[in-house]
Amino acid sequence: MFTVWCLKINCMLGIIQEEIMKRCCTQFLTEGLRSWMYGSSPLEIIMDRKQKNIEVCFNSRAEVEQDCMKWAAEIEPFFRPDLVIFIAKSGFLFARPLAEYFKCQMIDVIASRQDNKAKDYIKKVIPWMPNWILAHMLKKRVSKPNYYKKSNRVVEGTSRFEHFDISNANRILLVDDSVDTGWSLLKVQEYLDKNGAKGKYKTASYCVLSESENRIKVDFYRFKDKIVITATSRYSREYKEFLNDYSLWKKE
Repeated sequence: MFTVWCLKINCMLGIIQEEIMKRCCTQFLTEGLRSWMYGSSPLEIIMDRKQKNIEVCFNSRAEVEQDCMKWAAEIEPFFRPDLVIFIAKSGFLFARPLAEYFKCQMIDVIASRQDNKAKDYIKKVIPWMPNWILAHMLKKRVSKPNYYKKSNRVVEGTSRFEHFDISNANRILLVDDSVDTGWSLLKVQEYLDKNGAKGKYKTASYCVLSESENRIKVDFYRFKDKIVITATSRYSREYKEFLNDYSLWKKE
């Protein structure tokens, strides 16, 4: 009986992986045919060139946390915060080692945007995708001009933020995991300005894409034109563990 079930499961996995490959190949062929028949616009050509300059890598949570300690040491000569504010949830992974290094408190804010149906579908099949397909999909996403036009963000303070007297902080480090479009960080800055933190903070993001510099400047970053897939991403096997740690921190 056990052997039969194993065979059935292997068969199902094979079907799922085959379906994913079919969808990916269809997308690649469709895009190629469209480009051949109608040609690419000048803007699409420019964005495709930018895509080639973007690197995608897969790092473990431990690797990122250790690297953040080195990053903090590089930031220290220029800025030593007495408070770290991170953009939840992903910013938690990067803010925690920074706060530990600087021995200061950290609080969080939320900057959310509405997901679409395509993204909901991708979430279901991500665990079965090989890294090279994920890397291609991410690079393709950030190469689309419309990706940078989506400015709708809803920013709100968490319970920690609401109960913290931000006027007591003099040097705030605002941390994000990655600044792709720049809209989330920009909207959070506006939110902090309205809540008494104007002129008190510097910004830090582990990764920054050059395209975001058209609307915002990040004071400290670790990598430029690089996408790091780690525990904060749904693509990572460490994602559930990361969410659990973030939930435990919120309850402290």
